[in-house]
Amino acid sequence: MPCIWCPTTKPCFPGWSRCWPRGGVLAVQMPHAFDEPAYRCITEAVRAGPWRDLLEPLLRPMPVTSALKYSRLLAVRVRHLDIWETVYHLLLRGPDPVAAWMRASALAPFLRRLSDEETRAAFYEEYRRPRRPVPYPEDRPRWGGRSFRFGGFLIAQGPVMRS
Repeated sequence: MPCIWCPTTKPCFPGWSRCWPRGGVLAVQMPHAFDEPAYRCITEAVRAGPWRDLLEPLLRPMPVTSALKYSRLLAVRVRHLDIWETVYHLLLRGPDPVAAWMRASALAPFLRRLSDEETRAAFYEEYRRPRRPVPYPEDRPRWGGRSFRFGGFLIAQGPVMRS
């Protein structure tokens, strides 16, 4: 199966399982970081400024559910199911490295929607505004950067059962 992104995966799995050949196996890696502070701060920044009406439609509910819910959805379709979760710690350096990472990824659609550079800069500054507790404290004594948690889980299943 090709590598694709679905805005919401739950409805996709039953359809995908009908397409696998008998004995087929699927492995899926799914991001599971949407409840991390860096993502929650996007919602706060969107709702805090004059851009709210323009940007709020870009907010979306959590696109990935829990590993347990996926296991319940898929267990009836396969003979064997493994699900495991991993938390990656991206070691980021530089000035405000988590905000810079998010600017190039999850913040990009919000920034593109804003029409002028001044408003984009104001929105980015609102996103960067200090919040308490500090979600990603600097680890200066050890290596001078920040550890950015990025979770994910992998679903591996097979062989597919046919009725």
